[in-house]
Amino acid sequence: MNHIRLFPRYDVRKLKSPIEIDYLVQEGWILKDIGLGGIQIRSPKMIQLEGENRRIKIKLFGKEEVLLSVTQCWSEERENEHLAGFKLYFEDLETFAHWRKILKALHTVLNKKKN
Repeated sequence: MNHIRLFPRYDVRKLKSPIEIDYLVQEGWILKDIGLGGIQIRSPKMIQLEGENRRIKIKLFGKEEVLLSVTQCWSEERENEHLAGFKLYFEDLETFAHWRKILKALHTVLNKKKN
């Protein structure tokens, strides 16, 4: 069954965004794609982030730090890599507006490259 998304996800692997959990950089974790309601991470090792509303910090575009509250929804093991999906929770309108602004900027940049 295909899942139709209301909002697209954007592949951000080329940004090489560092990921921190509880102030520790997660070596080998790569932010694969981002969307309005979730993110996907890939890693050479199993990704298991226990608990709800865990805080992770990602750095986009080399400087834009974003602190997110996430809950891991799924994980999958593939040949030589592990994937995990995380649902985002926004504690206030300001945080949501900031995340939405980042996605709109990505959308604009990626669509300009296609044209």
